[in-house]
Amino acid sequence: MKIVQRVLGAFGYVKRAAAYVGATVSRLTADWILSGFSSADQALLRDFQRLRQRARERVRNDPLANRFAELAKINVVGETGMTLQSLVLKEDGEPDLAARKEIETAFAEWGRAENCSVDGRLSWIDFQKLAVETRFVDGEILIRLHRGRGPFGLQLELLDIDQLDTDRNQLRNGSRIPEIRYGVEVDMYGRPVAYYVHREHPAEGTRGHNSSERIPANQIIHRYKVRRPGQTRGVSELAAGILPSKMLDGTLEAELVALRTAATKMGFFVRDESSALHQTGTSITQRSTMEAEPGLMDYLPAGAKDFKPWDPQHPTTAFAAFVQTIQRNIAAAWGVAYHSLTGDVNNVNYTSLRAAWMLERDGWRVEHTWWKSNAFTPVFDAWGPMATLAGRVRPPGRDWARWSSHTWMARGWDWTDPLKDLAAAEIALRLGVESRSRIAANRGQDLTSVFENLKAEKELAESMGLELQITNTSVSVNLNPGKEAPDGTE
Repeated sequence: MKIVQRVLGAFGYVKRAAAYVGATVSRLTADWILSGFSSADQALLRDFQRLRQRARERVRNDPLANRFAELAKINVVGETGMTLQSLVLKEDGEPDLAARKEIETAFAEWGRAENCSVDGRLSWIDFQKLAVETRFVDGEILIRLHRGRGPFGLQLELLDIDQLDTDRNQLRNGSRIPEIRYGVEVDMYGRPVAYYVHREHPAEGTRGHNSSERIPANQIIHRYKVRRPGQTRGVSELAAGILPSKMLDGTLEAELVALRTAATKMGFFVRDESSALHQTGTSITQRSTMEAEPGLMDYLPAGAKDFKPWDPQHPTTAFAAFVQTIQRNIAAAWGVAYHSLTGDVNNVNYTSLRAAWMLERDGWRVEHTWWKSNAFTPVFDAWGPMATLAGRVRPPGRDWARWSSHTWMARGWDWTDPLKDLAAAEIALRLGVESRSRIAANRGQDLTSVFENLKAEKELAESMGLELQITNTSVSVNLNPGKEAPDGTE
């Protein structure tokens, strides 16, 4: 036992009663640098602006970081964006289809670029995409609500988060003065009261004429992922993978240079020193060059007795596995599947690929929920009363609260084998454990719109003297991928 304790002690492991191994202090953990005992905002002060700048650089120059930003837009916003679905009910509790149609039509018209954004450049879908990329890269979004502008009485401005005056700080310290944390004025409970925003980007503002202005919180939507209580500002979603990304970038550059050097197959001429010294007008340090062409044989330069090749071997056989390991770590840090981030689908099968996608898509669905409640619903809540005042929607008694019930329809996904998924959905529907609404929602569709399209198709066919027929068929599906089904199909 004593021998074991001595061995453990030699490696720095000291057994302590009622202690966590992860808290062990030894020479093996001496390089474990901690941020110290600090609040969420104190920890942010040192790092979040530098992280933001580095994240932006990675997206500009690193293919993987750029791909991650694109994946965020593709999987959160999708082709058609998150679409509004009104849930207005009549007084008897039945769906008010006419009111729902009026609201959704008016909101879609407001979503045109000239109506939606103050600069007339961003439609509602484009605004969603830019907001999503901004939060994932910068860690925060800052939206200003301009009430009274445009035909619907509301227009949006997506501000660069750099315009939030980070240098504006003021601690309360028990007094009654307002507390300001990195440009955000908060009350005693930490609720934002106002924001101090530069009129222009600090890099472009004229010296002395770009002071920040105080904007009430009801005109600003400031959102970020809260990871600690008391956190006032956000951190880039790329933070955990920034350093591995940069190191891999440098490694790839060095390996590429080494590979290019190795491809030249260079070498050295070895001189006969005694002969070289007697050559008139020839220096022993003079360089000799030789061009290489296919099928060409050449003589060695005068005074050279031998040729020593320099033939570095790059890349090594272990290089590809090393790069793949680092890329897997980066993908894990950014919460996406390795195959989605890199496009590498080698050495995968149907089961592993599906499992990775299911886990990743669960993460994107979490993002859907975050964006619905934190960004898109506040926009709709601000839009409704202003659209009512502008006469674009007409709720009974001009009471918007009666028409405010809504949800957002996020995008869905088709699997690599949709036949099996549809068959599974049909079985779940017959068993009564699933509904058509949820099946449609999982595919990114609104059941009301599906029924309306079916009705429109039927009416169009009847007007043209055609009869649409839907034949009920029995689908045989093999639930064991890779094995042949009884009927010979896979």
